[in-house]
Amino acid sequence: MAPVLPPPLGIFGGTFDPIHHGHVRAAAALCAELALARLFIVPNADPPHRPGPRAAAGHRLAMARIAARGLPQAEVDRRELARPGRSYSVDTVASFRAEAGDAPLCFLLGMDSFLALPQWRRWRELPQLAHLVVMARPGAPRPPPAGQWWENLRCGTAAELRESGCGKVYFAANAEVNLSASEVRRQLARGGGAHCVDAGVLSYIREHGLYRGGGGEGGDSARLQKTICAVLEEAKAVDLRPLDVRGMTDITDCMIVAGGNSGRHVKAMADLLQDKLRALHIRPRGVEGEEAAEWVLLDYGDAVVHLMRAEQREFYELERLWGEEARALVGASRKNA
Repeated sequence: MAPVLPPPLGIFGGTFDPIHHGHVRAAAALCAELALARLFIVPNADPPHRPGPRAAAGHRLAMARIAARGLPQAEVDRRELARPGRSYSVDTVASFRAEAGDAPLCFLLGMDSFLALPQWRRWRELPQLAHLVVMARPGAPRPPPAGQWWENLRCGTAAELRESGCGKVYFAANAEVNLSASEVRRQLARGGGAHCVDAGVLSYIREHGLYRGGGGEGGDSARLQKTICAVLEEAKAVDLRPLDVRGMTDITDCMIVAGGNSGRHVKAMADLLQDKLRALHIRPRGVEGEEAAEWVLLDYGDAVVHLMRAEQREFYELERLWGEEARALVGASRKNA
């Protein structure tokens, strides 16, 4: 007879800048679908794979605690904020695993983050520490294309997650994060946003004067995207595709995907883009993958750039995974020979 394991635990990390109804509804749906005994909501400190938060850590922690009052299983955990240096998910999940004993541990992440896992630090260790539970975004294909790295780890029901402590990938049936934090911040800057966040969170935001004014939230976004596309065209990028992902992800407004004929070409595009934007006093929030130059990710906040060799692009199928809802930006997609 298989051993009876303790009830599963969940980890829901994010910048929560601010925590909004999309986060809370997804958390409630997953508590029910996965039969979680506890859900740990973990505000990030300094995430290496995305722009830095607009609100200070103490404010984001306070807002998360306010929003979590409506979730009986939820507990806001501040371990990432207390840890010095950069915030890596593998370290956080490992610390929870050390505390969880034999209990099934479910690491919850959005489809956008899941697709970018190969860019994360020590990402292959994550399934050895926890189950990966993926939340959909509106318009995402269900299920994602077969043949990817997760195929042999995938399970079809939430009940299977309760049979072991870690090691499975589950695409949740009922949880969608259907709001973009950048759009929420824009509405708050204009004095709106009441329908996007908990009433207590909204009161806290107004009391502390958070998210006032544009602060760069979209004001120069279109110019940035056009500049990036122009530089990549100059660098002879292959099949340049700027995708409008507003409302689909908290990470950015625009994903720009472009191919390179070789690792040298990918590296040259990344170097030229950084040089040209640096001359305009624009620096990336983060750069990943430059050494191998098979897939270089450059995070410019309102635009995240993926420069990929043909083999990587064909394997990960980012454009297909984002679905037809991701509209082409800055005119039609470009194709260069």
